[in-house]
Amino acid sequence: MPLSNSERALLTFVERVERLEEEKAGLAEDIKEVYGEAAEAEFDAATMKKAIAARRNYQGYVTKRKKVDAMLDTLDQIELRAKAESEAEGTA
Repeated sequence: MPLSNSERALLTFVERVERLEEEKAGLAEDIKEVYGEAAEAEFDAATMKKAIAARRNYQGYVTKRKKVDAMLDTLDQIELRAKAESEAEGTA
């Protein structure tokens, strides 16, 4: 009996996730090797991990802050236009 479309889709999703999991394991091994090389060069891997996490968090903060600032600027512009529109209606 042939596979239905939903069965074929499910199988495709599962196979994709399995491939990605394999890639993830390979990347994890590569990262482990880099930390090992850093340790051989007398850098503290634990401190490096904390620094990398801090950089990631800071970059996320900056991105979020830029989005918030952009939204606040947009709201300011909207409020100014609404005020000007209201004033124009009042003088008409």
